[in-house]
Amino acid sequence: MNRTGPLVVLMLGCLAVLTADARELTAGDSRALTHVWELNLNEYPRQIDGRLVSPDFTTWNRNVEETWRLWFKPHGSTGIPTECLAVYLYHVKEHPVTTDFTIILFNQGFGKEYAKHQSGTLYNTNGYGSGPCFPGYSANSPPNGIYNPKYGFVANGKLKIGVRIPSDPIPIKPMIDQCELCV
Repeated sequence: MNRTGPLVVLMLGCLAVLTADARELTAGDSRALTHVWELNLNEYPRQIDGRLVSPDFTTWNRNVEETWRLWFKPHGSTGIPTECLAVYLYHVKEHPVTTDFTIILFNQGFGKEYAKHQSGTLYNTNGYGSGPCFPGYSANSPPNGIYNPKYGFVANGKLKIGVRIPSDPIPIKPMIDQCELCV
C-alpha cells in the first residue's frame, strides 16, 4: 500500500457514514427538532412592531434547508382568543411548505413542558405561519398571569418558548462542503 492508502480508506469510511445518513426518506423517517428560545423579558433586544423575534433556526425538508423563527407578542394580540399567549411560527423563505409543529411553553419552576399548542398542518404560500396560542388559566391576551413568578413560567426575568418541528437528517452535500478532510 502506498502513502495515500490510509487517506483513501479514511475518506471512503467518511463517505459511507455520510451516505447512510443521506438515504431517501419517507414521511415516517423524519425526526423532530426541538428549538428552545429563552427570552430575556427585561431587555427585549429583538422587538419589531410590538413583537419579539427569535433567532433563526433551520430544519431540513429532504435536501432543502428551511429557515424558521418564532414571533412572540408579549402584550397579546387582538386577533386571537382571550385566553391565549400570542406565539407564531414564521417561515422565513417565501416558497410553499407544509409541516406539523408543536409550540411549547416551559414551566421553569417545575422543570418541564407545561402548555402546548399542537397545530394541525401549517401550509403557507407567503412565508408566514399561523398564530397558535396557549389556552390556560394564567395566560390572557394581553397576557398577565403568565409573567407572575409564582406560576413558574418566568425565572430570573426569562421565559422559555420552544417549537417541535419535523426535520429530515442533514443531507450529504452540506456535510461534504463542511468536511475539512474532503477538500
